[in-house]
Amino acid sequence: MSTPVSIEDRKKSIEEKKKKLEKLKQERQEFDSKQVDSAAAESGADLDEVKKYKAAEKIYTDLQAEEMGHRGKVKFLREQLAVLMEQVHKLNSEISISENQASDLLTKIIKAKDEMEYRKRKAFPPAPSAAGSPRSSVQSSGDPGWVEIKPTKEALESHRAMVDRIKVDGKLVAWSIFMVDENKGDLLLDCNEMIPWNLRGNLNEQALEWKEKTFVKLIDNIVSRRNPCLATVDMKYITKDGRFSEKTAFIKWLPSGTPLRVSKVYGTLVSTLKQRQYFNIQKIVEAADKGDLAMDEILDRC
Repeated sequence: MSTPVSIEDRKKSIEEKKKKLEKLKQERQEFDSKQVDSAAAESGADLDEVKKYKAAEKIYTDLQAEEMGHRGKVKFLREQLAVLMEQVHKLNSEISISENQASDLLTKIIKAKDEMEYRKRKAFPPAPSAAGSPRSSVQSSGDPGWVEIKPTKEALESHRAMVDRIKVDGKLVAWSIFMVDENKGDLLLDCNEMIPWNLRGNLNEQALEWKEKTFVKLIDNIVSRRNPCLATVDMKYITKDGRFSEKTAFIKWLPSGTPLRVSKVYGTLVSTLKQRQYFNIQKIVEAADKGDLAMDEILDRC
């Protein structure tokens, strides 16, 4: 039975063989050199020119060997790139699938919340008022008898897609504006803004573009309205120390001259949204003119 050879012995054996191979190569080169010198002497050739030729030949041979080495490296890197591209493609597919699943779950969450609220109203009906009529959200003469102002499914989907930064058709919801339907007592999605956003791109440059275009478009839309509205905004900005950051802002727009009854409706609406946690409101930015909607002002107050 043969004795097993240790790794160290194998390494030593390999090193010895390498040294022998290098020695044989050197001896062959010396032999070739002597043969050339001998042939040159016999033929009467210029030995100096023969040496220059041999030096040039060596440079040429070395460069060929180096080129072959680089070609092998290029082939290896291309193979690695193909593997990485395949992985990127797979990750993009997984991202797309996750975004679709998140969107489906959001729809199910909204339906579940609606069902929960319905069951709650059935289990705990509102007590009648002293006059025997249903309680209204705003107890004031001339007010509509709404039990509760409630965001529509479309309004909730737009806001939650913005807060959770779920891409819709490859774009993010930058902001949404909501209006009260005075006939039904619903909070409707009036409009929203969709923007492309590249998480792998330069976020600071994208934030500057957001401020100059997307934010300006929002403010122009709000201040052009003579009636109140609510807005939720995914603020994208650069901090004082140069870092990119994001923050959700909730704006209540009550322009000058808004009737007291309507102001109460929107005040009660905001309280309902906070209480029911429809929009997960933390702080409210109240605005009556364009000066209240400066970007720094909003960031300080939200």
